[in-house]
Amino acid sequence: MLRRYLPLCLLACALVATARANVMAQYTFTDFDVPGSTQTRALKINTNGEIAGDFVDLEGMIHGYVLSGGVYTQIDVPGAILTAAWAINDHEEVVGNCNDSAGHTHGFHLSAGVYTVIDVPNATWTAARGINNFGEIVGGYNDASGVRHGYVLSGGVFTSINYPKAISTDATGLNDNGDVVGSYTDRSNVIHGFVLSRGRFTAINFPKATETDGFDINTNGEIVGHYFKADGTVHGFLLSGGTYTSIDFPNASYTSANSINKYGEIVGRADEPAGSIHGFYATP
Repeated sequence: MLRRYLPLCLLACALVATARANVMAQYTFTDFDVPGSTQTRALKINTNGEIAGDFVDLEGMIHGYVLSGGVYTQIDVPGAILTAAWAINDHEEVVGNCNDSAGHTHGFHLSAGVYTVIDVPNATWTAARGINNFGEIVGGYNDASGVRHGYVLSGGVFTSINYPKAISTDATGLNDNGDVVGSYTDRSNVIHGFVLSRGRFTAINFPKATETDGFDINTNGEIVGHYFKADGTVHGFLLSGGTYTSIDFPNASYTSANSINKYGEIVGRADEPAGSIHGFYATP
């Protein structure tokens, strides 16, 4: 069994994750759960160590949360039946997605207690996945034909992101340099990660993986995400200085590295073999 809730201000004993590609990675892992939840995911960590994510309550409802100084604050967009907090910047601005009573998905931005809905014009589905310290937001949207595109929202203007020749693109993270990471699906229906930097796209493919998804990038250009092996198992990864490193929570059946801050602190999702889902925090 993984440990249940521990305040993140307490460090767990050192546990070692063995890299599966090129190098050995050593991290101190702490897993955690929102009190009273049945599932918890950690989706983003900022420079201050504050974490945003979502959890499932005892009634099966999904809520967002922010964890700061060991205290959980629940995030619920007014009138929404589902809220997921996907990112938090150093100014404690939060973005994510919510479902209204009709089941439609919208992005949202929370700043100083005020919620603002985000909808790409003419989109049928919009989600906000990342926000940097300049207030620039990235995410994904579906057009009227159901095709997924990434976007950047800056200064009130939406700019679409489409990986060349891809059939779908989703943007999930960005840093203060304006670098964007995400995932795209090629014409063979294979999913790859990508980074968009200074107008140039670069694919991200963990060695020998059948699928790679990029989720976040810090100001040092380090990227995290997860990948699928041929046997169907899912592992987190770190891409730093051109080197891929596996990130595996000890004894977990599924690990996803969802975010990394400039100090190399990583948060994500770890599943027990029995199926329970927990957030985790890892320090190098």
